[in-house]
Amino acid sequence: MTPELLITWTILLGALVVGWVAVRVVRDWRKQRPTPGPTPAEQLRYFEEMHAQGELSAAELERIRARLGPGAGPPDSQ
Repeated sequence: MTPELLITWTILLGALVVGWVAVRVVRDWRKQRPTPGPTPAEQLRYFEEMHAQGELSAAELERIRARLGPGAGPPDSQ
């Protein structure tokens, strides 16, 4: 086997291994589940804290409550 042929086969094998690793990494990355965002109840608590600190008016807080829906309130208010 000539050195040129050995180098060619080594490069080809290396490219195949790199391609296989890339495919595995992308496949594993796609299978990951996205992290869930805050729930409506968590969002409402955040906005209520803002209201308590004076950063939101009562009218703004009520509009936010209406947008988040009835499931956003604390469990005892449902």
